[in-house]
Amino acid sequence: RREKKKKKKKTVVSMTVSEAVAKAQAKALLSGKVRISDEEIKRRFSQGKSGIAVDKAALDAQVREKQAINSKLKDVDDYYTRQALEDDKHAVFLHKEQVKEQR
Repeated sequence: RREKKKKKKKTVVSMTVSEAVAKAQAKALLSGKVRISDEEIKRRFSQGKSGIAVDKAALDAQVREKQAINSKLKDVDDYYTRQALEDDKHAVFLHKEQVKEQR
């Protein structure tokens, strides 16, 4: 009988996209393919600051844009709600008129 070769199981490593990007950047730095200036290294790893850099102006612009979109969507929703209420009132009025005519 032939012995079956045992297949090695591949291990699946789950990581977030940001972790994968950070790992790829670290590999590129270690391999020497990417060079970062000393100022950039100091800026990224300065003590007392968060490891996450946020562009406040861009974030504020995104928030304003999202608020404007939500406001427009709310206006449209309010318009359709008012239209539905008007249609209901009109239907009730027509129904009352029909009932009066039948009497």
